[in-house]
Amino acid sequence: MELLLIENCGPLYLRNGFTGYQFTLVNFENTRVPKTVMVGEENQGWYVVAANLDFERSGIERVARFYPLWQDFLSFVKKTRFNGRKLIDDPKVRNSIAETQIEFEVGRLMCYKVAFETSMGRAPNIEASVSKLFGCEVSQKMARTMCDVLGLYGQLEPDSPFAPLAGRVQRAWIYAITSTIAGGTSEIMRNIIANRGLGLPRS
Repeated sequence: MELLLIENCGPLYLRNGFTGYQFTLVNFENTRVPKTVMVGEENQGWYVVAANLDFERSGIERVARFYPLWQDFLSFVKKTRFNGRKLIDDPKVRNSIAETQIEFEVGRLMCYKVAFETSMGRAPNIEASVSKLFGCEVSQKMARTMCDVLGLYGQLEPDSPFAPLAGRVQRAWIYAITSTIAGGTSEIMRNIIANRGLGLPRS
């Protein structure tokens, strides 16, 4: 079988120096692919990719990726005291947590909607874009809420003995930023929603 050669392949590093989430640059140059392994019809490859992107964007991990950490965070604020009272007793903390929890539940139901549409044999292109956009925003909101509540302690890395929750909040915030890029940026999601969902003209 003829081999597919990949030229100039290498990782793209985040400006913050964190490489735990790998983005990779791949260039194909003078590459020949046997006809026997062609997926879909000739010159229609983008439509195959686009269909797979819908599945990628519909994943519930967009909204639920930090949920185990979120549960640990809730336990932490319920038992940790600051200035003589538990963190959860601060109205600002309670309001931020309640708002974030509501948005998580909305995102979860969006994912169920996409899963239902897929099970019915439909192509949830618009719904997947909405779910991906909202889910990534919720992931960032979760991480930002945890950082805000923990203050400067939320920025400590896992190797710090003073980092609450083993420094997972700091890692969550960095991961959350990348989620709005992978699988299509939030700007692309908004364009899909505007063009295909709302029928708005291209700018």
